Amino acid sequence: MDDPDKKPNGAPGKEPGEDQADSARSEDKLCEGSRAAEDKPAAKTPPARVAGGEEPGVELEASPELQSALEEAIKSCEKLEQKKKEKDEAPKQSEAELKLKVEIIDLKHRVRQLEAELEKKVKELRQNFEQGMALKGQFEAYKSRVMKEKAEAFNYGHEPLLKDLLPVLDNFERALAHAQKSGDPASMCQGVELILRQLLQLLEKYGVKQLQSLHQTFDPNYHQAMTKVTSADHPDNTVVEEHNKGYLLKDRLLRPAMVTICRNPESEKKPAPADGTPQDQAATTAPDATKNGNHDRIK
Repeated sequence: MDDPDKKPNGAPGKEPGEDQADSARSEDKLCEGSRAAEDKPAAKTPPARVAGGEEPGVELEASPELQSALEEAIKSCEKLEQKKKEKDEAPKQSEAELKLKVEIIDLKHRVRQLEAELEKKVKELRQNFEQGMALKGQFEAYKSRVMKEKAEAFNYGHEPLLKDLLPVLDNFERALAHAQKSGDPASMCQGVELILRQLLQLLEKYGVKQLQSLHQTFDPNYHQAMTKVTSADHPDNTVVEEHNKGYLLKDRLLRPAMVTICRNPESEKKPAPADGTPQDQAATTAPDATKNGNHDRIK
């Protein structure tokens, strides 16, 4: 009868895994023995004794089967060592791979952030472009409106002044019609005087004022000398006659006054200036300068 403890594929009473463990232990022992055999010189086999007690001089050598078995054992030991080295190096490779994976994840996260920032910048650029186009349209409309207003101001800017001048023109027509009917020079002069006063008030409304030049010292900024007379009753370079009145438009000279200035003969008796300039030349320098356009200057 068969033994109940005997297993079909192995030694009796042992599990299949135990056979593999025993074989691995036997290989390890064999490897150790082979290393010891390589490290130590091979021991010579003692000569076999014969029955008579004599020791012959012939030594026994290892058989080829034993040598091949030792070589196979050495190779198997080297394979086992190689496997152990690979197992020891495996964790290092896994750590390097783990670091590489972490770097890849970081790079992907950074790429996502850059893509989000790029999308944001593109959106801002699109908004700025739309705002710029809107501002351009507004500027073009403003430009056309300003050009139109400028043209209207150039063509019709004096319309209020002309409207205010029309009543003055009506008064002149009435004065002429009244003078033709009545034939009274006094009433004609009175009517013209009223019209003149009305016209001056109208000019003052728009910032035009008359210059008072008579009996004033000659000023080339506001006066233009037409003639020169000799008079001992007035100081030298004094305006004694006004041919045309001068006018100011606010602070700007609109037209200089056309005047006659006097030369005092007593001033010619005074000593000449220290620089040697003749008295007549010094007295006439300012009036003559007005003829060269100095009357256009603003005081």
